[in-house]
Amino acid sequence: MPNLLIRDMPKHVFDELKKRAERERRSVPAENIALLEQLFQQDKAREKHRQAMRSIIERGREKGPVTIDSTEMIREDRER
Repeated sequence: MPNLLIRDMPKHVFDELKKRAERERRSVPAENIALLEQLFQQDKAREKHRQAMRSIIERGREKGPVTIDSTEMIREDRER
C-alpha cells in the first residue's frame, strides 16, 4: 500500500485533525484516509449533479421556450 508524507503542515491544521481523529476514535493517519475518501465521494456526487443539471438544461434548450396563455388559465379558474 502506498504511503503519503505531508511536510510543513500548519500546526492549527494538525491540531484540528488530531481532535477530529480522537472524536472519531481513529488514528491521525486513519482520519487522513477517511477525510480523503469523503472528499472524493463528494467530488463524484458533485460531478453527477453537474451532469444531471447539464442534461436538464439541454432538454430545456431542445424544447425551446415555453409560452403560457394566461387568459386561458384565468377563464378556466373563473369557471370553477
